[in-house]
Amino acid sequence: MKKLLTIFVSIAALFTACSQIDGDERLIYVSNSYGTDDTLPVVYRAALIEDYTAQYCVNCPNAADEIEKLIQMFGGDKVVAVGVHGGPLAHKGGKRGNEMMPLCTTMGDSLYDHWQIEAQPIGYINRTEFATHDLWIGMVREQINKTARVAMEIENSYQAVTNSIAVTVKSMGLEDLNLRLNVWLTEDDIVSPQMMPDGKANVNYRHNHVFRTSATGMWGIPITVKNGEMTQNTFTIPLKDEWDPQNISVVAFCNHKAGESGDDVEQAVKKIVIVE
Repeated sequence: MKKLLTIFVSIAALFTACSQIDGDERLIYVSNSYGTDDTLPVVYRAALIEDYTAQYCVNCPNAADEIEKLIQMFGGDKVVAVGVHGGPLAHKGGKRGNEMMPLCTTMGDSLYDHWQIEAQPIGYINRTEFATHDLWIGMVREQINKTARVAMEIENSYQAVTNSIAVTVKSMGLEDLNLRLNVWLTEDDIVSPQMMPDGKANVNYRHNHVFRTSATGMWGIPITVKNGEMTQNTFTIPLKDEWDPQNISVVAFCNHKAGESGDDVEQAVKKIVIVE
């Protein structure tokens, strides 16, 4: 037991020594139980919800409400949400009115096409399967009760001179794995019109968890994690002028395959950008 306690404390110290993060922002969840191999503690997964949404989708606000309920129920450390705007119902600017701030991105459209999405809203839960929002609670509960094989943490800071985010992602393997690391930016509290379930437009709708950009392309970058060892990856991500750095978060997740269906996300974490 002394050996287990020592290793547990060492892993916790490894992450906490790097930065001081409030409890509700630390997105590594380590239980008080230990692995049967007497070496490493048990780490549980988060549930990554890729919410494929659009501003002209009248039912999409219902899915956004469900995300907020799940975060309240399970915690922001266990439910990591990204609103990916794309597809024919997404506002792209131009003909549908320049008064709206378009939230669609090229990558959002590409993901929509790649996954052959036929209806919105639809959620991809840890990239295991697509489901409508009424099924998310059961899927999230299932995912967060699974053990993960990698622990992750994010450090970030806003660089005002260059209007960019400096990001460091630390990953510790709980066994040897070849993974793909994805690092995305999301933005909260964006006021832009949204079609509502009653068929009317809410011009003051506040969009949260909106996908903005990826530092690692559409399918991430390959990384190798070793059992009990930390891997560190750093990025500098430029912001567009219209993005509010105080509302930006960094989302990082590790999965196994590039663009293949049924690909489990091993772990996901999120951290609000630190603006000083």
